[in-house]
This record gives sequence, C-alpha cells and structure tokens, in this order.
Amino acid sequence: MSGIGWFAIGAVVGLAAAWHLKPATRDSCCDRVAAGARERAGEACGPLAGLCQKAGDALDLWDHTPDLLDLFGVSP
Repeated sequence: MSGIGWFAIGAVVGLAAAWHLKPATRDSCCDRVAAGARERAGEACGPLAGLCQKAGDALDLWDHTPDLLDLFGVSP
C-alpha cells in the first residue's frame, strides 16, 4: 500500500478515536501538549506544514491530543 493510503487509514482511525473521546480538561499542560503536537505535525509534513496544521485546526484535532495519548497508553 502506498504512503498516502496508510496516511488516509491512520487519519480515519485517529478521527474516529478522537470523535469518541471526551474533551480534555483545559490546563496549561494540555495546552502545551496540543501546541507541541501541532508543531511536530507541521515538521513532519515538510513543505505542506501550513496545510497540515490548518487541517488539524479545522478538525479541532490538537485539543484531543492529551486524550489520544491516554488512549494509546503513553505514560505522563
């Protein structure tokens, strides 16, 4: 499968997981995690950084990052 196919599958799974999560309680730590995830996604997208970040902004994906980390068992 091509890289685009894997990206699409990952995006769909991530959106489905984020859709079922409750919004994170907002504090400075969650804000820093969301900002860091947005920055790292931009770095990973290279020349399409702005597009990747704007897509995440439009989907409100960054605010769910702390919950996604909990979902996947990432320790604090």
